[in-house]
Amino acid sequence: MPVPYEEVMFLEAHNRKTWVQSERGTGTHKFTLSEVEFHLPEEMFLRCHRSYIINVNYIVEIQPDSHSTFLLVMKDGTKIPVSQTYASQFRRILSF
Repeated sequence: MPVPYEEVMFLEAHNRKTWVQSERGTGTHKFTLSEVEFHLPEEMFLRCHRSYIINVNYIVEIQPDSHSTFLLVMKDGTKIPVSQTYASQFRRILSF
């Protein structure tokens, strides 16, 4: 089922599939996370982990985690990690 970008909260690579979490529910996408990332609007979506791409408009809280990393709390309550690999990029883009 097609979902507008604005309604996508985050995408997750899990069990060799790309899962899309939206306001409407959860579904899968035929492309890999890296392939989907190429098509997403960069002003709205941010890679924060090798397994996650998030929509910055759905972040409700940023919590510190170990080793200079973060946990993002999304509007649906899901906690998504920001890995060390993406932490500096995350800080720069969100001015955090």
